[in-house]
Amino acid sequence: MPGSFDYTPGLVSLAADAIQTAVFFYDSTVVGGSNYTLLPNVVCDQIQYKEGVDPPSARFRYLLDQGSATVNGWPIGFEQLWPIVRPPSSYAVSDGDELVVLGSFPDGSTPVLFHGFARLPMTDLSANRQEVSFVAVGVAIRCLGTPIAGRPERGADNPQTGAVVNVALPFRMNPADNGPRSIGGFLPNCTPVGYDVGEGGNSPYPVFLDHRIDRDPDPRTFWNLSKAVRAILATYNASSLVANPDFSALDALLQNRRPLPGAQFYDPTNPSTYQEDDNLIRDYDATNKPWPLALAELLGFYGFGMRWACETNPDGTPYDYLEFYRKDAAGPTDPKPVFLPTTGTSIETAYANLGTFHGVFDFQGVANQFQVEAHPDRYEISVILAPGFTPAASDAQAANRVKFRRSFIEIADQYLPGQGPALRDAYRLYLADECGDGHWSLANGAWESTPIDLSPIFPPDSNGNPTYVNRYRPGENTLLSTDPNNRHRRAQLAISRNYAGANPPCAWDGTGTWQAIQGDWRLLEDRLGILVTADDPELWNIGRPSPGSLVPQAQEPTGVLHGITSIANPGTGISESRFFLRLTTVVEADFDLGAIAPKRDASPTQSIIERRIDARDHFRRETVKANTPFNESSNDLVVEDDTDAANTHAAQLRATHEFPPLAAAVTVPAIVLYFQVGDRVDQVSGRGASFQVNAAGEQLEAPSYPYVVGLTWDFQRDRQATTLQLADRRLEPPPR
Repeated sequence: MPGSFDYTPGLVSLAADAIQTAVFFYDSTVVGGSNYTLLPNVVCDQIQYKEGVDPPSARFRYLLDQGSATVNGWPIGFEQLWPIVRPPSSYAVSDGDELVVLGSFPDGSTPVLFHGFARLPMTDLSANRQEVSFVAVGVAIRCLGTPIAGRPERGADNPQTGAVVNVALPFRMNPADNGPRSIGGFLPNCTPVGYDVGEGGNSPYPVFLDHRIDRDPDPRTFWNLSKAVRAILATYNASSLVANPDFSALDALLQNRRPLPGAQFYDPTNPSTYQEDDNLIRDYDATNKPWPLALAELLGFYGFGMRWACETNPDGTPYDYLEFYRKDAAGPTDPKPVFLPTTGTSIETAYANLGTFHGVFDFQGVANQFQVEAHPDRYEISVILAPGFTPAASDAQAANRVKFRRSFIEIADQYLPGQGPALRDAYRLYLADECGDGHWSLANGAWESTPIDLSPIFPPDSNGNPTYVNRYRPGENTLLSTDPNNRHRRAQLAISRNYAGANPPCAWDGTGTWQAIQGDWRLLEDRLGILVTADDPELWNIGRPSPGSLVPQAQEPTGVLHGITSIANPGTGISESRFFLRLTTVVEADFDLGAIAPKRDASPTQSIIERRIDARDHFRRETVKANTPFNESSNDLVVEDDTDAANTHAAQLRATHEFPPLAAAVTVPAIVLYFQVGDRVDQVSGRGASFQVNAAGEQLEAPSYPYVVGLTWDFQRDRQATTLQLADRRLEPPPR
């Protein structure tokens, strides 16, 4: 149940020394003189800093005083300040003017409080009052005017140290694909590790590679969060007004941290209690997005924060920079308290800085257990097919075989009303019969409706429960296995005349001698099986065994299979005896890789609150079953398994949502530079009121505290205050 609280002080007002502020025009091109020109007729009412992509902002108003205007030549009427086109004045601010707000603190320091560009003013005019005000936005607004267009790419001829060219191609990282060059459904298209541009320097960054590179060893690598951030910043913020963060620290900073396998708890500040994983990017296209927005989306998805900051250079000029930070217990700074005296202590003699406090623990958005829904597992399997028709010995007679030709079937309904569908299937349709629709038993010589037993492919679980349901499973044309050139093989149909395993349809047991069929067949689109496409199934051109074939004994040396006679009335000769068809293809299972981040005891909620995330286009597991043509061993061959990546993703989502955010507004009745966006606030010191949002402190798990996501300095109406927004900005004070 969510809880809320409000605190306002008693009759004694908290107070601190006020500071003076001054607004200046700023000119960064000045050398050897002052960069500042005072604007004495403009006052700053409010400055706001926020987490995320929004740049800082400030509100200003003009002093429209008749006496001062007469003496100093200040503008006095709104008509001199408000229109877009107005008379030039050294006391009027135009759209785009660069401004700086300086503060004068009691210790003699004059820090930069704000640096940005003015926007057009607004006017409030009534019968007895006129006011002209305007806003300014931080210099980071210029960054939002730079969309991502094109990408830096290194030539495929030298992926390690070749020339880098800025090409007009999409800035799309790890695009999803199931083609022959994909890995786990994605195409890596980043340069090799250790070969960044500027490797060994202060700001190394990777670039793109052609995702189609086909080489051993494979030079392509996957983009992770750190690589993406560095590439975007190096490409699009190289000469910005806002400085980049230290690239050398980003790899370590932007890692996922989660408990060690089998552990419930971990301390994000203690490396011996957690494991780290790269936050791999799954098909993200940043093209046409402002580069700060792309960064904010990527960072927010993985639970990290970003902020625009402004500090003061040693020469007194503004220094603007971009900072990233973790939002777990391993944040950038130690938690900071606010202060109230203990109950019964006079507020006049105790240290206190908490003016007002409004907060609520929001349990509505809590989720403490995450399941990642992946693509159903895919298996490369081999099954022995059964005829999907009823053969008759008389069908083998020459006079009767003609009706099974395709040319005859096309007019069958005209000469043999009602027999067309049966003729279309006869000696052409071979099935796995996974739903028990019916098939011809070669062993029993009868029509049967028992579905194929797929338990050798999908064995029961540890409790003996089945792991599959009888449903249609159409095969895929592309196998998981690759040839010596690393190209995915095509689905294979093969013939054997000496197979002696279980009665088809059934999973292949590895026995028999097999010859691949080269053509005149296709996979069924609605079920597991094939259809013979030869004009005459009695003259099915399956292709001769190639010289040097691995097949020790040809099953049809002529290359022409008598597809009617050998089933309807088989003989003893090599070309007349009964044959069996083995289909090797890829089918879906009824389960996925089962990625889950279960509820931890550190969650303050007693019940499980579960969320399922659809990531079927991101994560998968693919296996070549044992006893298949391209895996003749007795062990399954896993060719792709994203279980670890999916579990990492689930753990990151859990870490982001398992604790109820403390949405709060904390007001200090003074201008303080002690707090910044990205800080954590841990308690009301003196009252022992903790802001901790996780449990399990007795298990030595590091406490989690809310982050400052917004900061407002107010200078208006004869009061000064600093207001902190914790967790989110729902309690943010409105502009005045």
